Amino acid sequence: MTVSIAPYPGLAVAALRTRFPRPLAEVETPPAVLDGLDDDALTERLLRGGLLPGGAPGASWLRRARDEAAPVAEAVKAWGPTEPRAVEVEVEGVRLVGTVERLGARGALRFRAGTVRPKHLVASWVDHLALCAEAASGTTCTVGTGGTAHFEAVSMSDARAALGVLVKGYRRARTTGLPLYENASHAYATTMSKGEIAEYAARVLAPGLSEKPFSPPPKAMTKARQAFDPFGDAPGDKGDLYVTLSTRGRDPFVPEPHFMRWALGLWAPLLHHRRDGVPA
Repeated sequence: MTVSIAPYPGLAVAALRTRFPRPLAEVETPPAVLDGLDDDALTERLLRGGLLPGGAPGASWLRRARDEAAPVAEAVKAWGPTEPRAVEVEVEGVRLVGTVERLGARGALRFRAGTVRPKHLVASWVDHLALCAEAASGTTCTVGTGGTAHFEAVSMSDARAALGVLVKGYRRARTTGLPLYENASHAYATTMSKGEIAEYAARVLAPGLSEKPFSPPPKAMTKARQAFDPFGDAPGDKGDLYVTLSTRGRDPFVPEPHFMRWALGLWAPLLHHRRDGVPA
C-alpha cells in the first residue's frame, strides 16, 4: 500500500537523507522545493536527478521514506496554519532578534523527517523561550519520526532568566571552551529524577534561592562518559571533529562540577517543561 504524504512530499526526501547512501546526502535541494508535487512527480524528479536507483531498490527506499514521513506530515497538517513571527527581546544587556518560523493558534511548531535529537530540542527550547519572554503563553511542539515532544508555557520572568543563562554561555564560549557536549550533557541530565530536575531548574532560574549543595546521582557521570564515547557505531560527541580538537590531551569532564553546572544549566529548565506527545 502506498502512503501519500502530500502536501509535504519534501519530507520524504528529508527522510531519505537520514538513511540513504551518497550522493543523496550531498544533494542541496531544499525539501520545501519539492512540496506540492504528487507522488508520481516526486518519484520521477528523484529518479531523473539520480537521487534514487531505478527499479525495485529505488521504489523500496522511497516507500520506506514515505511510510516514515507520513505521520510527521499528518501531524503538521493537524497543527493548522502557521506563519513566521519576528521576535525581539533584551536580556543581560543583549538584544536578541530572530524569527520563529512557524507560529499558529496552537503555538510554535518544528518538524523533521528524522529522530528528534537533543540539539533539536534545544533549538525548539530557544524558540519557546523567546516567545514566552515576549508574552507568557502558548506551547512549542517538535514532531519527528521517532516521537513528538512539546514545551508548556513558561512565565515571562522565567523565560528571560533561562535566556539569560544561554546568553552568558554564549559570551563565555566566545572566549573559552565550554564542557557542554550535546549527547553527554543530555545523558547526564536525563539520569536525574523529576524532583532533582525541578530542584536544579529552580536554582538556574532563581540564583541564590538555595545554598544547599546539589549532589547528582553517581550514575550520571557514567552515563555522560558513555554518551561522549559510545561503543560501536552509536553517535557520540567524540565523533565531532571540533569536540575532538578542543578536548585533545585532557579529560573533557574535569573538573566534574564545572561540567555539571553547564549541563544542568541548559537541560534542567528544558526537561522541567518538556512533555511527550502533541499538546491537547
